[in-house]
Amino acid sequence: MTAPSTLVAAERMKTGRPHWLPLALFCLGHFFVDLYSGALGTMQPVLLDHFRLSYTQAGILGGALVFSSSVMQPVYGYLSDRLHSRLFAALGPAMAGIFISTLGWAPGYAGLLAMVVLGGAGIAAFHPQAAANAVAGVRRNRGRAMAVFVCSGSLGLAVGPLFFSALTRGGTLAHTPWGAAPGLAVGTAAGRRPGRRRRRRRGALHPGRGRGGPGHLPAAARRSHRRPPPGRGLAGRGGRRHRRRGPGQPGSRTTGP
Repeated sequence: MTAPSTLVAAERMKTGRPHWLPLALFCLGHFFVDLYSGALGTMQPVLLDHFRLSYTQAGILGGALVFSSSVMQPVYGYLSDRLHSRLFAALGPAMAGIFISTLGWAPGYAGLLAMVVLGGAGIAAFHPQAAANAVAGVRRNRGRAMAVFVCSGSLGLAVGPLFFSALTRGGTLAHTPWGAAPGLAVGTAAGRRPGRRRRRRRGALHPGRGRGGPGHLPAAARRSHRRPPPGRGLAGRGGRRHRRRGPGQPGSRTTGP
């Protein structure tokens, strides 16, 4: 077995999953997040007719989406570094899918604007954490892996208008809520935490690290285990002076009858 394959095998035993699985998940999330970011342009003609919007109001919606999805990304990157939570990558696709796909349910223009901003917030929350962690487990060809991650987002931008054009066929928004399903699925997969089976497998691989394993002892037991047995310390530190000498040996004290 060569050295790279040995590293990959060790990584699989350590994490319990292939090293490319996080990259594939982040690429899938990037695809659907950018798919939702390109949906508003396709839905605007239907929104104009459905909500009786002016061109100025429609332009404000587009500007609000760009601001909340792109300009606010440094803020979410700062929060991701401070909080160290996977919720940014998990809630991002779900929020984008829910709020962008259900714009037809808005009660009015104010609600429509709020839903566009919240959908853009999901898009912005996903990108910093996903870009930082997409190639974290890749050992070789990290530049190629990052290129695949970036390309998946560009592919989502290209497919987004086609996807939502099919959902708004006939000039209605009745079928667009179905577009939230991919975002919810990807968000659920990204937010899934390791189960008991994985922890048990890790405990089997490292029996001394688990709670209740051979290497797990209470503090008092560990202290007593480290303590030398009685007499050993004296024997190591000049214990010969205290060794009892028998009769007839030089230096022994004998008492007569």
